[in-house]
Amino acid sequence: MTEAELIAWFNSSKPAILRWIFDNLINVTVLGGALALIWKTYVKVKIDESVKRIYADELERLKADLNTRLEVQKSELVTKLEETKYTLKNSEFIFSERVKALTRLRKYARGMLPLPTTPDADWDQAAEHIARHWKEILDWLEEFLGEVEACLPREVSEKLNRAASIAVDLKFEFDWVSEREDVETSRTGLQKAGELHDAFSEAIELLQSNVARNFRDVLP
Repeated sequence: MTEAELIAWFNSSKPAILRWIFDNLINVTVLGGALALIWKTYVKVKIDESVKRIYADELERLKADLNTRLEVQKSELVTKLEETKYTLKNSEFIFSERVKALTRLRKYARGMLPLPTTPDADWDQAAEHIARHWKEILDWLEEFLGEVEACLPREVSEKLNRAASIAVDLKFEFDWVSEREDVETSRTGLQKAGELHDAFSEAIELLQSNVARNFRDVLP
């Protein structure tokens, strides 16, 4: 076929060739669009699955962490509750022991002073009586403190130990009176007897205040 014949054939067949190219171009475009849509959907599904898996893993981790924290807090609350119950029980015990101690102190302090022997009896006679009974007072204090000192407020314990120390000092505060063939308490001894009585009174006052304050705290 000559060149002229080929050109003539192409010119006569041009519409059919262009139509074929156009139709196939449309098919290719449609196919490409379909493939792109399928790929986009596939990618979206994969992304969604990955995201869901990541979120699921993160959710499980958060749930596990939350459960751990809840267990720790629960354990701490139980421990704190037990400590509070123990503290409250001890507080009730200590309060009860302090009330008993106050009763014993007040009773002994009242018996420490002698009944007046005359209408015009003065303090020196009472101080003399206290001084002469220093050993009895010391023994009572040592027994009392040995039993309840652990439950007493610090300042009360200090006052009573001070009283016991004064009682020991009173042992050396007696003078021999030959005319009566007896001993009498020195002036310093009478002063110390007064200090011993004051220490008792201050201890009672402090303990009374402590008991009253704690009693108000437990009132509804």
